[in-house]
Amino acid sequence: MLQDSAVLSAIGLATALAMRGLKPSRVGPSRLEWGAGLATAWSVVDHAWRELRERGYFDPEVLALAYLVTALVRGNILSASVVTWLTTFGRHLIEVAPTGVEVRPMEVP
Repeated sequence: MLQDSAVLSAIGLATALAMRGLKPSRVGPSRLEWGAGLATAWSVVDHAWRELRERGYFDPEVLALAYLVTALVRGNILSASVVTWLTTFGRHLIEVAPTGVEVRPMEVP
């Protein structure tokens, strides 16, 4: 299930993409694109932090944040934000039924 930060980030990305489609002649990234990029970075960090607290580790998918940070520095914000969002949260869009058995060892007194 997606966290609230991921949903807000997706809304920001969708809005920025729509505005880019309406005004394609823009030279540099707009404030809306910067906001969507920073919201995406925040949501990935939030996702990694939650996984770290719940499971003790985070999935390698959050390493796409390094790509996003590099893109923020270079000014290629919108496309990198979309790729980072899909890389990090794409697998959470599809609910797969769990297979196998979960075993939780317990100490027997």
